[in-house]
Amino acid sequence: MLGFIRSLVLLFVYATSIAWAADASSGIVGRQDDDDNSTAPVSTFLYKASDYDEDNWANFTFALTVGRDSGDMWFKMMGPSMYSWMAVGTGNQMAGSMMFIAYADGDDDDITLSVRRATGHNEPSYDSNIDFELLDGSEIINGSYVINGRCKSCADSGKLDLDSTEFPFIFAFGPSGFAINSGSSSAGIRRHSAYGKFKLDLKAATTDDDDATVPTLEDTLDTNNIGTSLKEDDKAELPSRFHALVMCGSFVVLFPIGVLILRVLDRVMLHGIFQGIALLVVCAGVGVGIWISKLYNKSKSFSSGHQVYGLIVFVLLFIQWGLGFVHHLLYKKHQRPTILGKIHLYCGPGILVMGLVNGAIGFRFAGSNRRVITYCIVVVAMLLIVGGVLFLQRRKKARKARYMGAPGVPGGPVGVPPPYGGPGEPAGGSSSFGGGLASRFGLGAGHRSTSSQSDIALNRVPSQDPPPYNTGPAQEPRSMI
Repeated sequence: MLGFIRSLVLLFVYATSIAWAADASSGIVGRQDDDDNSTAPVSTFLYKASDYDEDNWANFTFALTVGRDSGDMWFKMMGPSMYSWMAVGTGNQMAGSMMFIAYADGDDDDITLSVRRATGHNEPSYDSNIDFELLDGSEIINGSYVINGRCKSCADSGKLDLDSTEFPFIFAFGPSGFAINSGSSSAGIRRHSAYGKFKLDLKAATTDDDDATVPTLEDTLDTNNIGTSLKEDDKAELPSRFHALVMCGSFVVLFPIGVLILRVLDRVMLHGIFQGIALLVVCAGVGVGIWISKLYNKSKSFSSGHQVYGLIVFVLLFIQWGLGFVHHLLYKKHQRPTILGKIHLYCGPGILVMGLVNGAIGFRFAGSNRRVITYCIVVVAMLLIVGGVLFLQRRKKARKARYMGAPGVPGGPVGVPPPYGGPGEPAGGSSSFGGGLASRFGLGAGHRSTSSQSDIALNRVPSQDPPPYNTGPAQEPRSMI
């Protein structure tokens, strides 16, 4: 009998847990105070997340009640916690909207609720002038955000028209995989991965202040979806990816190739043109980076290390290219090295390293810490390849220089006698070569090769022209006998 009762208890616990999980997965799960018997009028919006993401069967729900005299807005907001944040805002656009943004604060299952405003299509900023509170029962439950909140005098601060039967709202989801985990109301958030609009009947949701309270779970079942729309923001990360690709590609690929063009191919003009093209590519990357900086709160002031350091490197690149260009012009004119060339030579590697370091700083600034390791591996590989090529090229030039410095080699030292035997002792100090030829062809020691008759060094060739052969008087041919 005891075993049977124990089995029934276990079965009940198991069935209860299944029902609780199924209810939570549908997005309509939460926890209220004990007085969950609200009879206040409610206007509710519900969006099935599966319509946007087929792998996600949770719902996004927003329900509210507004006190007529105080203008206080009591609301419940629920949605899948797989997204880094979720938000609802008043109005039909971001500019001027009062937004309620919820995200995990990293402390167990607690939630941070931040009320913000935006001036346009940029990251909203926390508004400390709005009086709101996060009520009991707000937490992450079985993969769903559950927020119970009260915004005091929101009818005025949010410019709510309590007589409207189709008042516009906006909502959005943050990208998944980038948990915020912050208790700060000013924590940075990434650009939304999806956003949409809906309308609520505020006239039907307005009641006396004494009756206003947080909508219950039962209240959220009666939805009022008007003008619902959702758009996937699949281009949210494109600007950031373009900036990273262009800047890293310039310093990891383009500029090193320009160095090899000069050091390996000895093509000065091509080197200057290629580095100029790489500089134009950098200009495009910097321009996109400046535009991105205006979208986020942490970068609007251009005071971060990545931004300041990057702008310094950007200016140095122009100076570096200008030094090389002016040095080339002066060298062509005077045929001698210049101090600008030396500065260009030694500053180039330093600026390249500064740009590579700033790339790693940029990934950390963007919150992509995992990509820093990949980037560093690529940079080290590039430095090893370029360094190895330059080392081999230097060795090759050193061997060529030693060969060109040998006596008798074409293009070698001027005035050195050829490496074959002359009168008496062989020239060039090679007795075996001179003696070998003399003995082989039966030449005596006093014989002088016709190929060595001229002992005039190349730098002593007379500069005046030889006398013409036809300056004498013309002669008639002798008559034949």
